[in-house]
Amino acid sequence: MADALPAGGKIVDLLTGQDGLAIVSGATLAFSLLTYILLDGTDLGVGIWLGLTRQAADRHRLALSILPIWDANETWLVLLLGGMLALFPTAYSAFFTAMLVPSLMMAIALVLRGAAVEFRQVSRRPWLCDLAIFAGSLSAAFFQGILFGSVIQGIPGGAAPPETLLWCTPFTLFSGGLVVVLYLLMGAGWLIWRMAGELSNFYRRRAAWLGVLTLLLGAVFLAWMIRLNAHNAARWQDTPVWVTFLGLLAILTWIFYRVLHHHLTVLPLMTLLLAVAFVFMAIALTLFPLLLPPHVTLFNSAAPAATQGFVLVGYGLVIPFTLFYNTYVFSVFRGKIHRQSVSVKN
Repeated sequence: MADALPAGGKIVDLLTGQDGLAIVSGATLAFSLLTYILLDGTDLGVGIWLGLTRQAADRHRLALSILPIWDANETWLVLLLGGMLALFPTAYSAFFTAMLVPSLMMAIALVLRGAAVEFRQVSRRPWLCDLAIFAGSLSAAFFQGILFGSVIQGIPGGAAPPETLLWCTPFTLFSGGLVVVLYLLMGAGWLIWRMAGELSNFYRRRAAWLGVLTLLLGAVFLAWMIRLNAHNAARWQDTPVWVTFLGLLAILTWIFYRVLHHHLTVLPLMTLLLAVAFVFMAIALTLFPLLLPPHVTLFNSAAPAATQGFVLVGYGLVIPFTLFYNTYVFSVFRGKIHRQSVSVKN
């Protein structure tokens, strides 16, 4: 298979061919990953903030804000992993063989976080659950960052055993730290929206300086990513590309700080999510058509066309219902949580 789009031909012919199906399959998985990052990344950020909050009543409010939604958000991770196994089995095998340790650690952390959120309501020692939520959220965020950085870094030769520790490099560890900071910022945006009174203002102030920190770390990450290999560098050689990227990112940053300054509630979160989606798409286009640099691509790792078609039909049925459910839950639990409206166990 070619490692790039065909030079000519009709769009319909492209999308109905083997390479076209691979592109649609890759876009579907990218959508699942992005949606998971936006939704559960915000939840994980709230979980980290919960561990940094002193007052038991405030921790209770934070836990209540994610209780109805965390499990539905993780549906997108299930869709991503199941879809990757079915649509790109070669890439799935290569990636999770090399990334066995961080993948396992992430799974354990997510289970710990989920169990603690659910059992907190009936626990006689909610502070233990709070500690588990914090540890699980922080660990999951960090290892997700490592896995994300590992995708960008790639696997030399297309395969590697777990003991090679390809996941433990300066770039992947930096990526893990960046994702923790990013999730904290997204969690602050969520809490600006959901918390009432001074607690909302507290996270508004935290979001202001976290935004600056995220931009600085993100700039280092972007420069590092471009220098990882010749493929990435070639994508950013054209001046209009990086000028457009930086210009749009600057506009979103300006909007974010304007809505923070004017004490708007939901718009800071919406602006943050839009910015994250924009950066995610820029990274995806930088990597295209690579799945695991430098050798594993969308085209040489895709499942047979019949398999892709079958799985994509299933995705087409499941994704709208999942989006509807997420939207419905957010609309039902969109109100602010006041300190006076909750009771706390001592």
